[in-house]
Amino acid sequence: MVSRDVTAEETALRAREDLVASVSHELRTPLTSIIGYLELALDDDRLEPSTREQLEIAERNAIRLRELVADILAVSAASRHGVGFALQPAPADLEAIVRAAVTSVAPRAAAQGIEIDASAVRSCPTVVDAHRLRQVVDNLLSNAVKYNRRGGRVTVTVDREEDTVVLRVADDGPGISPSEQGRIFERFFRADAVRNSTVHGSGLGLAISRDIARAHGGDITVATQPGRGSVFTVRLPHKEGAASWSSMS
Repeated sequence: MVSRDVTAEETALRAREDLVASVSHELRTPLTSIIGYLELALDDDRLEPSTREQLEIAERNAIRLRELVADILAVSAASRHGVGFALQPAPADLEAIVRAAVTSVAPRAAAQGIEIDASAVRSCPTVVDAHRLRQVVDNLLSNAVKYNRRGGRVTVTVDREEDTVVLRVADDGPGISPSEQGRIFERFFRADAVRNSTVHGSGLGLAISRDIARAHGGDITVATQPGRGSVFTVRLPHKEGAASWSSMS
């Protein structure tokens, strides 16, 4: 038997997480103010086209930075608690959550000529943390649009399979190589093809989504082949009526 005191390492890790969380929290307030004033400036119809274009670029990058800060805060909170995400479950319909997310991502998809087919989204009342689950749906849809080919297609389905609620988000993009499929849910992991492209991301979205799904007692899996797109499947236990739990790992 070999034992080793890792107190110093653990203390250093906690200090790092606390620093990241503190800095990220302090960044969020000024970012919100910046985005708010940019939106007000863009509402001015007297703007010159060149000025509007510059402000829109600033707004997009500020929003991207805000999303990154939110991801870091979420991961930091989960790491500090050590038991996954704290949930606030309540009766909700997964259909409403998904359709709201589709409406939100639709302008971005339209700008790239990508069609989103949500015709197979069915009503699935259950008990979930709607806010957290919306994060999962937003991330999967955002990725399906962001990493898809121009003029591609995204298909979203929601249905029940016995005692399970199933959400699927499929795209016909480039897919994921076999060597990288086992790592896509790791924190901060980004595939080689993505790192070498102009597509931005933190590598945290899928890790956070999996943590949230598992906190609900479910999971996320992926089926993908290079050149043939990807299908992300979220399975959650179907629960009827009210329920209360703080977190599950």
